[in-house]
Amino acid sequence: MENIKKPDAEANVLNTSGAEMPDPDSKKSGETEESLKQAFEGLKIKVADAGKKTEKKAS
Repeated sequence: MENIKKPDAEANVLNTSGAEMPDPDSKKSGETEESLKQAFEGLKIKVADAGKKTEKKAS
C-alpha cells in the first residue's frame, strides 16, 4: 500500500508547489512553471512505464 501512496504525495507537492503561488525567490516567473512541466512529463513517463509492465503481465 505504501508504494501506491508515494506517487500521490509526489503529485500533490508538484501541483501545489508553484501553480497558484509562484516562488518569490525564483528569477523568472516562467521558471517554476517550466520545472513543473518537466516534473509532470517525468511522472507521465513513469506512469506509462508502469502501464507497460502491467500490460506485459496481463498478456
